[in-house]
Amino acid sequence: MHVFNNLYIIDNPDTYLYSWGVGLQSHLFAENNVFDTTGVGNDKIIRRFNGTAMHESGNVVNGDVVDLRAAYNASFDSGLADDTSWTPSLVAHVDATADVPELSSD
Repeated sequence: MHVFNNLYIIDNPDTYLYSWGVGLQSHLFAENNVFDTTGVGNDKIIRRFNGTAMHESGNVVNGDVVDLRAAYNASFDSGLADDTSWTPSLVAHVDATADVPELSSD
């Protein structure tokens, strides 16, 4: 799955579960997403469902570029590896992360 150029607004930490699930034998490639969070740690954005790897890059949380896979790995013992076995090829254009909030308001 290619997850890109999304704006996630998470304003209720009491009901928030996760944004990206890493499943068994899945290929998650997440890039250039923006998270506006209140009271949710960076390590909570990913949830592991027996998956072992994912790729993420260029993601921003509350204005800062964050390695979300590293944040997850720092809090959980599962150690999600970087998945370099697959790269999306059927996408024409990925917008810059800085442009995502404006594009999402259109």
